[in-house]
Amino acid sequence: MQAAFLLSGHVTPLVLFVPGFFVTMAQGISLPFGQAAAMAVNPRLVGMAAGLGVFMQNFGGAAFSQLYGLLANGTPGPLVMTTAISAVLSLVSAAIPFAMMLRRGT
Repeated sequence: MQAAFLLSGHVTPLVLFVPGFFVTMAQGISLPFGQAAAMAVNPRLVGMAAGLGVFMQNFGGAAFSQLYGLLANGTPGPLVMTTAISAVLSLVSAAIPFAMMLRRGT
């Protein structure tokens, strides 16, 4: 929805911040469960799992900030492109464990 509004020329603060509200709310709901699941795999490696999870989250944000900075040209196109790339990579990384589980037959 955000991409459609931005590409159609409706660039307003609400178009930028309302989706951000829902993303932040969804992260607040899902991240604690993700952190707990990452740490439950091997109880001896709890600290490493927590650190790695936080590192990957911060690294992803920094990498996409740099990517957007390289692509920025004053139009909403680079924002839409960066968001789309991020969404596709997130879906692929979320699908990998399911594919591995199906391949194992569990």
